[in-house]
Amino acid sequence: MYRKQLRTIILMLLIVSIVSGSLLFAAGKKEAAPNSFLVRVINVLSPEGTPAFSVKDDDGSEHLLYTGIFTDTNFPIEDIAVGDYLEVVVDNSIIHSMRYVSPIIEENRIPLPSPMDEMSLIDRFSYAYGYQLMQMFAQQGLFLDPNYWARGSVDGIHDMTNPDSIGFFEFTDLFGIIDQFQKEIWEVGEAPTSYPDALSLEEVLNLTADDDLFKKFSYTYGYLLVSDLLKLALDANAKLYAQGGLDFAGSNDPLIDEFGMQMTFYEYQMILEEQYQAEMAALAQRNLEEAETFLAMNTKKEGVVTTESGLQYTILEEGSGPKPTADDQVEVHYTLYLLNGQLVESSKDSGQSVHFSAGNLIEGFTEALLTMNVGSTIRTWIHPSLGYGEYGSQAIEPNALLIFEIELLGIDE
Repeated sequence: MYRKQLRTIILMLLIVSIVSGSLLFAAGKKEAAPNSFLVRVINVLSPEGTPAFSVKDDDGSEHLLYTGIFTDTNFPIEDIAVGDYLEVVVDNSIIHSMRYVSPIIEENRIPLPSPMDEMSLIDRFSYAYGYQLMQMFAQQGLFLDPNYWARGSVDGIHDMTNPDSIGFFEFTDLFGIIDQFQKEIWEVGEAPTSYPDALSLEEVLNLTADDDLFKKFSYTYGYLLVSDLLKLALDANAKLYAQGGLDFAGSNDPLIDEFGMQMTFYEYQMILEEQYQAEMAALAQRNLEEAETFLAMNTKKEGVVTTESGLQYTILEEGSGPKPTADDQVEVHYTLYLLNGQLVESSKDSGQSVHFSAGNLIEGFTEALLTMNVGSTIRTWIHPSLGYGEYGSQAIEPNALLIFEIELLGIDE
């Protein structure tokens, strides 16, 4: 669940993120050393394993540069701070050589930017997201009424974060409006091909419900999109989100330039990843404690065998056939449950047994198989260290206890 949510969040960020050509330095520019030029650090970003900097050059252009173990430098990368001057050699946004030159450069040769810094990250993200969503709609040929889209967005954020609803329509009616627009306007080729004139945000907030289907659809689309955004646990400033969309539709000068938007998405993604890692670590610890508490009690139950590795199993049905080895191909039926009783998967659902190599499975499943005789059925409790461990899998949380019922049907010839 957590992995799927994070992938969805990142995908949404990438959808509205435009790869900027300005991330590459102009060819041929030189400074003190061949193929090098001067930049000033305006932001320090440190994704795990890939230190990165947003910088500004002598021409005033801003760039996002990455470093790594391949970067040759005369100064500790981790000590570089905002305001430092660097002489760099760059290829495709990768710093191959970097020289710290702050002591020999005039302090204000490259001034630091300030307008974007006056906005919080949430405010910048909200504005940039709204702006680039409206841009993306236009690229896809979907032109909404920006004013009713903005009003729907503001109302959607309010209704998702407050007990009282101010929306123009009942939530259950929204999908019907979308279906009606699709059939009566979109599918017959009567959708607008440009944005109507954008109002000011103040005028938008004074709009009232309108029976026009295009306006109803625009409101609904804005309301539902921002509701999905908040369901993904992304914070948003309602007015700045709406203002971003209005500014693009109205061809107004944006509050944040394109590079600033890219940096905003990058910073926000880093924070989301840090939050995700913290949540996963806490979940892993909680699951491990629950697993070990359960196993400590379960081992005392009659009929439960605990092996040296910590694997626990009980025989549900005795078998009289041979035991497999780790090199054997076996035929089994299995059902997997979690500690809370949730059914994860079962080969019996398809009505067909499965064949696989006994030694090419998670450690606990292999060990359980090797205790069995053909014809037997067991229930086994697999400690996380013998299962999917602290990282889990697509369907398994980190450090989850696994409960398998395994029926050994045969050993393949």
